[in-house]
Amino acid sequence: MKTFGTTFPFVETDEESQKLGRHVANFEFLRALLKYSKFDEFHLFCLNVGHFDLTAEKLKGMGLPAPTLEKIRLFLYQHLIEQLKAHEYHVFHLGGWGYFLAGLAQLRAHYAKRFFPITGCIHSLNSQQTPYHAFKALYAPLSSCDAIVCSSEAGRQVLLKTFGAIEHSEFFSAQPPSFAPSTAIIPLGVGDETFAMLPKQEARQQLGLNPASVVILSVGRFSPSTKMDYYPLLQIFKQLTRDMGDGSVMLVLAGSGSEPAIRLLQRMVDELGLGQHTRLLANFEGRKKSLLYGAADIFVSLSDNLQETFGISPVEAMAAGLPVVISDINGYKELIDDGVEGFRVPTTWTDAFDMAELADIMNFDTMQLLFAQCMAVDTEVALSFLRKLARDPGHRTAMGARAKERAQVCYRWEHIIGQYETLWDGLNRKAADTAPPGIPARANPFLHDYLHAFSHYPTRCILDTHRLAITPAGKEALASRTVPIPYADVAAMLNTAGVLSVLGVLQEADMELGVLRRRIEHAFATPNLLTFTVLWMAKYCLIRIS
Repeated sequence: MKTFGTTFPFVETDEESQKLGRHVANFEFLRALLKYSKFDEFHLFCLNVGHFDLTAEKLKGMGLPAPTLEKIRLFLYQHLIEQLKAHEYHVFHLGGWGYFLAGLAQLRAHYAKRFFPITGCIHSLNSQQTPYHAFKALYAPLSSCDAIVCSSEAGRQVLLKTFGAIEHSEFFSAQPPSFAPSTAIIPLGVGDETFAMLPKQEARQQLGLNPASVVILSVGRFSPSTKMDYYPLLQIFKQLTRDMGDGSVMLVLAGSGSEPAIRLLQRMVDELGLGQHTRLLANFEGRKKSLLYGAADIFVSLSDNLQETFGISPVEAMAAGLPVVISDINGYKELIDDGVEGFRVPTTWTDAFDMAELADIMNFDTMQLLFAQCMAVDTEVALSFLRKLARDPGHRTAMGARAKERAQVCYRWEHIIGQYETLWDGLNRKAADTAPPGIPARANPFLHDYLHAFSHYPTRCILDTHRLAITPAGKEALASRTVPIPYADVAAMLNTAGVLSVLGVLQEADMELGVLRRRIEHAFATPNLLTFTVLWMAKYCLIRIS
């Protein structure tokens, strides 16, 4: 039995915000994993009841065949430890590396029936929490059988620099542990539907675009702090309209953004006198994405931000057969060969910044914006590239064909999942051959021990010697066989039969918790679950504790 496991299984949001960025990347990874991989079962552990329901809904909407759906098992986090004890997992792969990697390694060390590899992928690495997550990973019981998957070499270098800075920090009096997991580079992918676009004129008709114009498309978040400043692109486009003549070029800016961000962008367009030549599509419907790529002639993204590690929008554009003009930055650097599938626009940054040492206490958006505002994209070079492509239909067609071919070879999800399976199979063999029976289980120093830290808050903590008695409300509940409705996430910890069992025993006589525990332990999965149920029943007036 080859079983795949994951926590927080790649479904993060509802459909409205599932258009760009990490949300799309993770969701499409899950869809591709279920479609192309060769696992016998998929165990997906959800954060809470709401997340469980959302994941179930998304799975139903994927259009997967019945045999695939039958392989999927959804669990709540409450069941993670018991499943680790019961199953021999082939791998646990996480939709991120920071929040879950170290904690899951701790649980594996304590509870896993069989040692298995853990992998997690990177997305953005500019978060203020990145050093903290790296610190946790360094001190977690991870091994060389584990791996962090990077979507680009650029992202991998950020990761390794971060680990290296902690390992060589002067704050350590003793030599800290070195980074144990391996790293692998596997890009993000695009689905087969991305390669099948409507004919250009039909797509333009549906979007209401001029059929005769050269359409330049940019897709991304409307945010100067998390994507790019659009002002340089608009200045470039203003000059391009002068060079090309009125009405011969059109700029389509499509993306998600807040109302203030959308108003700011619209004001830039209006102030530069580009209203007639620019189309702004904010928070567009997901179905329009394929129309946008199908209608365009050229794709442009002059990202200036540290937030990117890959760049899925340029890859989507390549899959649609568009030449791309992108800034030479972050993971964008690795998407194309300059001058072959598109052009890379040089960028210039700084190695000194007066506010850099304030990053740990600064507002994150402000810090991102300041770093991005001193990332200069060469606008003259970008203009020359766009001018060349706009004036030469044959050049952009040939370049777009090469871009599509590269996307088919390098970025199809079927190929990407194959790379993941090769990685996981190799790590699994390594775990079986070289891993100890279990990494020594140590206390997790990053786990906030609530029960210990807050033990002095209540008047008392319940003991087996405390006496329990049924209340009049409890007797009514027992007679009607109904109990108060718990909150959804609490309901996952409770069951009506268990509550009624407790009431039935206490109706016979008052008794100490320890005596009740011996009488009714068969009705509860763990002793702690009985204690939780008893306290909830006291909270809801069904019993009293004395």
